[in-house]
Amino acid sequence: MNIALILSGGTGVRMGASLPKQYLEVNGRPMITFSLERLSLHKGIDAIQIAAEPEWQEQIEKWLVRYDPHKKWKGFSVPGENRQLSIYHGLEDIRSYGEDSDYVLIHDAARPLLSEKLITDCLEAVKGHDGVLPVLPMKDTVYASMDGKRISSLLDRSQVFAGQAPEVFRLGKYYEANRRLLPENILKINGSTEPAILAGMDIAMVPGDENNYKITTQADLERVRASVGVSVIAGGIEEKQKKRMTREFFARDGITVARELLGKILVHETKMGTVRGIITEVESYMGETDKGSHTYGGKRTERTEPMYHAGGTSYVYLIYGMYSCMNIAAMTEGIPQAVLLRSVMPADEESKDRMLALRLAELNRKQEKKGGEPYTMENCPASLKKHLADGPGKMCIAMGITRADNDLDMVKHPAFYVTEGMEVRQDQIKAGKRIGIDYAEEAADYLWRFYL
Repeated sequence: MNIALILSGGTGVRMGASLPKQYLEVNGRPMITFSLERLSLHKGIDAIQIAAEPEWQEQIEKWLVRYDPHKKWKGFSVPGENRQLSIYHGLEDIRSYGEDSDYVLIHDAARPLLSEKLITDCLEAVKGHDGVLPVLPMKDTVYASMDGKRISSLLDRSQVFAGQAPEVFRLGKYYEANRRLLPENILKINGSTEPAILAGMDIAMVPGDENNYKITTQADLERVRASVGVSVIAGGIEEKQKKRMTREFFARDGITVARELLGKILVHETKMGTVRGIITEVESYMGETDKGSHTYGGKRTERTEPMYHAGGTSYVYLIYGMYSCMNIAAMTEGIPQAVLLRSVMPADEESKDRMLALRLAELNRKQEKKGGEPYTMENCPASLKKHLADGPGKMCIAMGITRADNDLDMVKHPAFYVTEGMEVRQDQIKAGKRIGIDYAEEAADYLWRFYL
């Protein structure tokens, strides 16, 4: 078993913030939730322990509802006088449900840009060793000074590395290495791997990730801003997200809007977190004169009412009584044109993970009805990953879109909207017949399906 220990006991003194840095908001969510969610979604992590001050534990439990999608959290540990003592307390608690042969992965809550790849690399590299440490090579010339005032010697930078988190250790051996340092020597430890080295443990190295830096200063926060598209200030946040599509963008004919939606990013807040999909295939439905449209001939019902609303209104309906289809109204109030979103691709790795989790949850609901065994991330059908969101129904499942998202103003809605995305040239856009409207006579041959 691989158990993650998230260290969230720091006070943020060097930040000068009113809140500990790991609880400051980044992109509208607490910093700790980035690594928490990443670890929960990773198939190689089986359990999560969190070291956090008691006054923050109730709030963290609320965040866990949303950011621990695979329910791996086991419990809290009380932080110690320093980072290493916090680790020791976490190890003690983990040993109540883990085996000495298990591995513990130690990560800082204040390192929000932990990647799936680095977790995987660490878990693979530790096999056959007592532990593993991600490292970065030294790029500058490195000197030694005995008094801090004069250069004593030149070091060979090819033999000097900077350590990072997450570190992975064999639980039993690492626990004993820390226990031997009690009660005072453990307070002198600066790096998690030090006790392992002092105990003679076999520690391998794996290439680190320069983006996986620890947030310690205001400058670090500015680097996060550049990475996630926001400007973070101590105690608050100023969002600078990608530009949202305006009413003017949608208040044009359905063909123009459809073509210009290609490459844009559909954003939806779901129970799994924010999902972002790059729009790659659309269809135009041109209203009263279009025999393929729900509003052909001026048909206006409770179902089609959103098509008559202002451009930018969502129109979500069911087909076959079970699959949702997502449209966005075009033109202005009273002119019922719309664009069907047929396909998206994940805009980032987190969205890809969440899309897969949403598709898997839907698949397992069907499995349960049939009395079958539930699928996991490891044994889910290969077709699920290959065709994640390449059809109207699959796209809605992967984006967490349901009938509850019908008739929403996507220009103003805080959790369902479209933003700028990748640049698309007109010569990159292909056109074809719309799918599934053979009944529409001559309109079935209109080349109003657009895709990349």
